[in-house]
Amino acid sequence: MSEIEQQKLELDLEQIVRQCMKNQLMNGSDIRKGEDNSFAFLEKNTLQLLLGSLLSGDKKVAEQKVDVQTRTNVVKELDNLLEENKVQFEDIIDYLKSLS
Repeated sequence: MSEIEQQKLELDLEQIVRQCMKNQLMNGSDIRKGEDNSFAFLEKNTLQLLLGSLLSGDKKVAEQKVDVQTRTNVVKELDNLLEENKVQFEDIIDYLKSLS
């Protein structure tokens, strides 16, 4: 899934959640009267995602589910960047030492 498609999906999900929450708040009087005793169970990740999003107030999703392969690739890329930066930093230090 491309980044644009992912962002569109996140926006669509956010709009759906906001609409559902708005509907629930509008129909709150029915619940207080005892006319509707239904409720929904959310699995752990969905509940955490929803609560994180609501508490953060961000437009973006608080936590995104990322598969293990993607995380592994990101960690490898970060390790490579850190190693490159370390080498460059050591070169700069050596150069500065040679000047003094």
